[in-house]
Amino acid sequence: MAINDKSVHKSTYGTIFYAPVGTALPTNPLEAFKINASEVNAGGDGGSAKWKNLGHTSANNMAELTINPGDANSSDTWLKKNFRTTYGDASAQLSVKALQIDKETLQLIYNGTADTDGGGVEVDIAAKPNVLALVLVAQETPDDTDPAKWLVEMRRTSITPDGGPTLSRDDFVEQGLIAQIEDPGNNKKPLHFVLPAAD
Repeated sequence: MAINDKSVHKSTYGTIFYAPVGTALPTNPLEAFKINASEVNAGGDGGSAKWKNLGHTSANNMAELTINPGDANSSDTWLKKNFRTTYGDASAQLSVKALQIDKETLQLIYNGTADTDGGGVEVDIAAKPNVLALVLVAQETPDDTDPAKWLVEMRRTSITPDGGPTLSRDDFVEQGLIAQIEDPGNNKKPLHFVLPAAD
C-alpha cells in the first residue's frame, strides 16, 4: 500500500443529508454536497428530488458509524481444529445527536405527524421506523472545496429515536437517532464511500 499523506483526514466539520430511498447522488457529489446547503438536487433522472440537510448536530457527541461484520465461529472436526469458520449476522448503524428541536427534525426521527391544532409534532413511543437514504459529509475546514472532504452514502436506513431529548445546563439539547443500515436491494451495496481523487 502506498503512503498518501493527502488521504489522512480530520472530521472537524460535517453534516447529514437525507432523502427517500433510491434518490441518486448528484453528479460530482463532493462538489455538490455543501455542508451549509439546506438542499442538494438529486442526480440522474431524479427530477425534483432533493437531498435535505439534517442541520446542526453535536460536535461533542459526533456522528458515529458502527459496523459489526458478524462474530466468527470456528468449528472443529475430530481430525482438525478450526476446520471451518462461519460468521454471524452482520449489522451497521449510524448514531447521530441532532440539535435542532424543530418540526422537521422531530418528524424525521420519530416518524411523527404535524399537530394541526397546536403547531407541534405528535409522536408514538413505540418504534415506528422512518426509512430513508442518508449521506454523511465530513471535511477538515469549513470551506466546501476542502480537498480532504469525503462522504459515505447509506442507501437504505431505518431511523428510530435514541431515547428522548437530553437536557443540559451547559450544552445544547440533544435528540439522538439511530439509523440501522439495511440491504438496499437491486444488487447495490449498503454503504458507498466517495473519496477525493488521488493525487
